[in-house]
Amino acid sequence: MAYVPFERSFPPLLVAPSLARRATATWLGDRGVPPATVDDVLIVVSELVANGVLHGGDADITLRIDIDGDDVSVAVSTAPATPGGPQASRTEPTETGRGLTMVAACCEAVDVLRETSGRRRASCRISMRRSRAGAAGPTRSDGVNA
Repeated sequence: MAYVPFERSFPPLLVAPSLARRATATWLGDRGVPPATVDDVLIVVSELVANGVLHGGDADITLRIDIDGDDVSVAVSTAPATPGGPQASRTEPTETGRGLTMVAACCEAVDVLRETSGRRRASCRISMRRSRAGAAGPTRSDGVNA
């Protein structure tokens, strides 16, 4: 059977991050992705889909995951928020603000751009080599485990 990247849409509901995590974990596990990488990808998927639920519009959130060599790429596309729309009441401002920092900590690269359709797409690349190396803990610049 030919390799097919994962692509699925989720409604912008509070349950979407959980649904996305479960589907992602199954898909990555079926492809033999190392557990440390799966953990990183699940953090990224959860945060980006949650951002789509909390800050996006009312259209579905699209999640795409691809494996290329030692890298897993994740892209989440969301509709723009409608000014004064219901998404403004989905969370309290004090509960947000750390998601993209967490995403960046898991990834080699993060890119957020506005598509010509007006949708916003966050794309990330997670290295399976980095996740395996990171399992030993952080290393200081002199090469000694911290």
